[in-house]
Amino acid sequence: MQSISEFRSLAAAEDEQLFVAKYPQPFLLFNLTPADQTARSFKTSFTRDMPVRPGIGTIRVTPTMLAKPELRAAMLEKSTRNPYTDRIFVGRTPTNDIIVQHHSVSKSHAFFESLAGGQWHITDNGSRNGTMVRGESIAPNLRVSLAGETTIVFGYYPVVFIESAALYSLLRRLDPGG
Repeated sequence: MQSISEFRSLAAAEDEQLFVAKYPQPFLLFNLTPADQTARSFKTSFTRDMPVRPGIGTIRVTPTMLAKPELRAAMLEKSTRNPYTDRIFVGRTPTNDIIVQHHSVSKSHAFFESLAGGQWHITDNGSRNGTMVRGESIAPNLRVSLAGETTIVFGYYPVVFIESAALYSLLRRLDPGG
């Protein structure tokens, strides 16, 4: 994961075509809400009922959000840690492509796939606390399509899936010359 300020600098120096060519994959944006706004309770092997999920529906990314120094971005790309060639995994353990250190995120929580035509999908990998897309819980092993800017909640940790061109556009709005 990188600080969003690194991408702000690149967006200010490059045109959209170069930025998208350099970063063709979508991004996940992290640290969108303060830590104390995410739920503290989560399901463990000792509980039977899913606790009430916080009211996280859709997070609309704004230029003001992108100006926050704590905001992080991770491009959806394979790492050398993951043996699966067609899936990009998200979870707590180091074998995942994108590691999310949050108490409500499972070891191997969910995975992303890019299918023919560049359409992106997310699938919950049977996680303990579930995955929400656009404010709706998704069933384990159900593939859900993603596009543009989409709010995803892993357990109780919200992120935003955002395509490269949309991120560039938002970053340019921060730059007075852009």
